[in-house]
Amino acid sequence: MASIALSLQATEAGYTRHRTADLLALDQSTRQLMHSVHLMTYGQLQPADAEVALRKAWTRFEAALSEACGAPSEIARRPAICAEATAMRDLLASEVKAFGPPNRLLDQATLGRAIVLLGQFNAASAADARNVDTLIGSLVDDYSWALLVLTLSTVGFVAAGLVLILLVGRASMEHQRQWQAAEDARDLLQETIDSLPAGVVVYDQNERLVMFNAAAVTSTPVLKRPGIIGISYEELARETAKLSSEFGAPLAHTAEEWIARFRSRGRRIMRQAVGSRWFEWSEKATPSGRTVGLRVDITDLKQHEIEIERARDLLQETIDALPAGVVVYDKDERLVMFNKAAASIAPHIAEAGSIGKTYSQLAHETERKADAEGRPRVEGAKEWIARFRSKGVRHLRSAPGGRWVEWLEKGTSSGGTVGLRVDVTDLKNKELEVERARAEYQSLVDSLSDMVYALDSKGFFTFASAAAIDLLELPAADVVGRRFADFLQDEDLERVRAAARAHLRSTDEAVRQINLRVKRADGSLRHMECRYRRPPGGPGQMVEAVGVMRDVTERVELAARLERQMAEIEHARAEYQALLDSMSDVVIKADPHSNRIVFVNAAATDRWGLQMVGVDAFDHIAGEDRERVRTTIRASLSGRQPRLVQLHYRVVTAGGERRNVEANCRKVWGEDGKSLIIAIVRDIEDRVRLERRLAAEMGNLRSIVESIGAGVMLTDRDLRVIVVNREVLNIHGVTAEYLLGRPVIETVGTALEMEVYRQWLAGEQLGPVKYTRSLVDAAGRHRLFNLTASPILDSSGAMRQIVFLGVDDTERRDTEQALFAAERLTTVGEMAATVAHELSQPLQVIDLACHTARDELSESTGRGAAVDPQFMAAKLERISHQVERATRIVGDLRAFVRGTGAGDDPVPFRIADAVRGAVDLTSHGLRQYQVTLSAALPDDLPAVRGHVGRLEQVLVNLINNARDAGGRTISVAASTVVRDGRPQVRIAVEDSGPGIAPDVLPRLFVAFVTTKARGKGTGLGLRICRRIVEEMDGSISATNRAEGGACLEILLPAAMMKPSRFH
Repeated sequence: MASIALSLQATEAGYTRHRTADLLALDQSTRQLMHSVHLMTYGQLQPADAEVALRKAWTRFEAALSEACGAPSEIARRPAICAEATAMRDLLASEVKAFGPPNRLLDQATLGRAIVLLGQFNAASAADARNVDTLIGSLVDDYSWALLVLTLSTVGFVAAGLVLILLVGRASMEHQRQWQAAEDARDLLQETIDSLPAGVVVYDQNERLVMFNAAAVTSTPVLKRPGIIGISYEELARETAKLSSEFGAPLAHTAEEWIARFRSRGRRIMRQAVGSRWFEWSEKATPSGRTVGLRVDITDLKQHEIEIERARDLLQETIDALPAGVVVYDKDERLVMFNKAAASIAPHIAEAGSIGKTYSQLAHETERKADAEGRPRVEGAKEWIARFRSKGVRHLRSAPGGRWVEWLEKGTSSGGTVGLRVDVTDLKNKELEVERARAEYQSLVDSLSDMVYALDSKGFFTFASAAAIDLLELPAADVVGRRFADFLQDEDLERVRAAARAHLRSTDEAVRQINLRVKRADGSLRHMECRYRRPPGGPGQMVEAVGVMRDVTERVELAARLERQMAEIEHARAEYQALLDSMSDVVIKADPHSNRIVFVNAAATDRWGLQMVGVDAFDHIAGEDRERVRTTIRASLSGRQPRLVQLHYRVVTAGGERRNVEANCRKVWGEDGKSLIIAIVRDIEDRVRLERRLAAEMGNLRSIVESIGAGVMLTDRDLRVIVVNREVLNIHGVTAEYLLGRPVIETVGTALEMEVYRQWLAGEQLGPVKYTRSLVDAAGRHRLFNLTASPILDSSGAMRQIVFLGVDDTERRDTEQALFAAERLTTVGEMAATVAHELSQPLQVIDLACHTARDELSESTGRGAAVDPQFMAAKLERISHQVERATRIVGDLRAFVRGTGAGDDPVPFRIADAVRGAVDLTSHGLRQYQVTLSAALPDDLPAVRGHVGRLEQVLVNLINNARDAGGRTISVAASTVVRDGRPQVRIAVEDSGPGIAPDVLPRLFVAFVTTKARGKGTGLGLRICRRIVEEMDGSISATNRAEGGACLEILLPAAMMKPSRFH
């Protein structure tokens, strides 16, 4: 069969490549071509006909050659006839192309070679024909053998088919029998699982659905869909998620969670509601690799759990409503539940994971936590557990926040334990208060300088406090048991007996008093004041009187001294009248009801020539000011608390001259209880004229300052000087040749911050910068300049040059400083009363200490005993402290008056020193205005650089401004803040006044802007305050508070963060 196949393949290939028809056509076209050539050669055709015939024959020859022999690349597989035909074509191609009778005919030599080639062509054609005959003969022989083999093969195939049919029939019958058995088993399995109450779903090894029962359809409604058998679990889960509406309830899990549960093969169980039923889903793997899913209806169990949860919630709500803490443990002492009160008492049980822990675990954890935090404890976990298991022992324990809790455990019938945690803080506090009160009472009695005593009905001491040793020179134990009369002076015995009889006859508990003289153990007599009463409790008691004995010897002596001093007071009153008459200010007392003046000193006549006693208090006031003054005074009288009222108005003198005055008025009460108005009126006509003159001079000065030329300097981006004017040269005392072309930081400097220069170069900020520079000019003078540095940009927006413009601010600064110094001196005058008041207190203390020390010396001398050194040292220490306090007060005033020199260098100092100095200087004056001043100063405030005296002046000015604005409360608070990445100290002065008018607020720090009355302020205080703060590299601003009042805020950089500059 292989030989036949090869022969068939060879014959087919030969005929495929060299078709006989194509070879015959080539042979015929070749013969026709040569026939045309012969006819033309022997003259049997006319030249025109010969050319047509030759060209047609040549065309057919080329076409036949191309069809029979193919492309030149297949020349190795061509028959011999193709080679001869191709050689003939190559020989005749050029001759045929050039053929053009009668002028151009075929070359005879070429025709000779063509005839030779034609003979070779015929021989090759005959050889090819013989080859074809040979191939056909071989084909016939091969097909004979193939027919025989085919016959034998057909017979064998028929026999094999019969055997195969027999085998297939037997296998089909066996398969039919087994299939029927499998169907019966499957039906039996289906009936079995359909009879189960739980849903059963079976999947094969590829997780494809094989079967399920009717109960499974209830839990998974999507199984009702036709053609569901064969679907994979993953597809089933995702279809179920898409058709979740069939469940009648929201899906509790996602399709991915179901797939993860399915593949866990029993390690995970899920629950899902279908309609009103609840099912528990789980899967189990079989040994064959299949998966059986169980869908158990747990609706009853779920409802029972819900009922239990509701009952638990109700129980939780119930115990949460209880004021006492409730903690429930099961029979294994494990924590089950607790209420909110218990969690507040014992926070550790509210921590995550506490439910389910035993009491022992919780107790040991609490013990370890307390030890780790270093909290003291009286008991430990061992004692707590023993008391817990005792069931009924009450225990009092302290709880966080200073509370006290009573702990009690009770056993239940089921073996559990209920713990009660009752907050008894109030009761415990009352017990502690009673104990403290008892101890304090005893301590108070023992610490009293007065002697507390008790007497029986016979006049014997039954109790005496520790003060007996001071009053009677006997210990309290020696006084008890002795008669009260034994200590009395004989002249006072009858009077004391009469008072005792009256006391014993009385039935009330009124307090009675008697003054008498008592003999002490050392024989000296002391004046005593006894206050006594019947003790509570009614008759029948052993004690008939309890009282307090006080040594009033000094008071008696003081009364005698006062009598002597009354005469001196009368004399002083006359001197006071003379003093008032010698005052340059006019002192007026007026009746507010009748407006009549009841007293006036001599200054009214001396200054104005007016006799004012008995006349109306408003008659001497100019008519245009009268109603305003009357309204202001009436408004001040309407309040319950008297306040000082300051008025400015004009007085008409006896000669008709109008003079400006300043009056301070206050409502007081006379000895008869009637109210009076006292006014101190100062003639300020000269001051008003000076203020007007000062205002005119300030105008002239402003014109002069505006006409002064400013210094101008232009530099390139590298700060090399390009242009400089004469003002700069005069200031620094240099020449233009010295500055031009050189870096300014190497010559005169600019004081420009390096950070600003860096921002200009980087293009981060391109606006002008204003700052202040202090320097010493060529003449050696300290001068202050306001500088403005402005970058000049090129067309691309980059900095090209810098212009420095400097205005000499020295004279204006000095003028402001002078005005501010004058204003400071005015403030010093206002603070004179403050200083006098502050000094009077330590002087009074020193005087009292001196008298006490002198009495001690006298008594010691009288007793002949040594002076008590501890007593004298304490008195001297007290005198020393008061002297130190007076020295500090005088020092603060001296520092405030002196101020700070212009040439003083700034140094680091503490903000607290300036704030306390300002508070001390203004506190008494504020109390006179009934203004409350408070200060809040943290201990960790950083230091700032500057002059403490100048900052103190600023704070005094701000506090006085707040007072003049009408604020009843003023607070000064300092704190540390971070602004622009730098630590700064913030000082805020806040008041409760009416605030600052919106139209004044933007101009508040501008010179000559003031909100005070005419003649009251210069309008330069806040302007100078801002200059002082800015010289300390700080800032000051003002805002109105939302709750009312104003807030002045000062920001000063911390001393360690002083900004770097060019020098």
